[in-house]
Amino acid sequence: MAKPTIYTAFCNSMENSIPNLSEEAMKISDLIQDLVFSDKLYYIKDEIFDLQRLMLNFDKHGRRIDIFYYSGHGEDGCLQLTGNHKLECWQMADLVNTNLKNAGLVFFNACETFTLAQEIIKRRNTPAAPLVLISCKKQINSFIAEHFATLLFKQIGQPGTYRDAYNNAKALTLTANKHVCFKEFHTIEAVKEAGDDFDFGYIEIAASDHGSSHEQKARSSIIGQDKLVRDALTSNYVHEVVESITTYASEIGHDKLQLLKSALLKAEQIARGEKKNKEATQLFNQAAEAVPGLSSGKVFESLINAEKNMENTVVKNLLKTKDAPITIGDMLQHVNSITA
Repeated sequence: MAKPTIYTAFCNSMENSIPNLSEEAMKISDLIQDLVFSDKLYYIKDEIFDLQRLMLNFDKHGRRIDIFYYSGHGEDGCLQLTGNHKLECWQMADLVNTNLKNAGLVFFNACETFTLAQEIIKRRNTPAAPLVLISCKKQINSFIAEHFATLLFKQIGQPGTYRDAYNNAKALTLTANKHVCFKEFHTIEAVKEAGDDFDFGYIEIAASDHGSSHEQKARSSIIGQDKLVRDALTSNYVHEVVESITTYASEIGHDKLQLLKSALLKAEQIARGEKKNKEATQLFNQAAEAVPGLSSGKVFESLINAEKNMENTVVKNLLKTKDAPITIGDMLQHVNSITA
């Protein structure tokens, strides 16, 4: 199986600077670099993203790119590149459809780029592989955009689909920002008729359907097949979920937090040698269903497996915070701090 390629492009402006774009670039790059160092994928990163760089990398690597992510300024479907070059909507749409034929996810994290997503779908010819597009309908707060994108990229490497990653990142974003509106589109007709009643749009259809709503085979967001890698990355993500929901505990509810606490405690006990039984599985499923950002009780099994293999080099390198490896005990401390 060929290693996937992720291409991220961050483009700021001297005249109208996005204050947190460099921090966003660093956060997302750090998430992806962990997988690069583990030899699980190729990564291209541009922070000076002009037309020459775009053309060079699209021509050279385009057919191998699985995920393309752009963060910067957008207006009326046009991307603003370095040097104040405005890339017209139709130009970028043609570049995506011509050069990124095998991409599974294209994410424009910039204001007013849903028009660009619409143009890509409109111009997408047969045969074309199914493509997931995420874009912003209106002007978007840059800190909300950063938070959503970082949560999405936290899930790279986990079992599931791009829709799973989107749903989880959406749920956690809404925990902190209830006024943000997400909307999903699954037919070409729905994309054409989209109104202005949302901030982030998610499109998952095959352009070759020409309006048919029959369900497509979901594209997987799994990066690599190594279970220990996936377990370690899942542990990192669950740690992010725990930090997010404890920050906004009042929005979650005491009962849900207690359920999460019970599930984490049980996972820690199993990791230390206690036998897993049917009741534990039920508890894990109940906690995942109740807690925003967790789509399956299997995430607790990943915590257990990562904890048991903490001395494995790959796990040790991936399971980390600023100072030490993440443990289930660390997550329990977070929850205990607000439920005690």
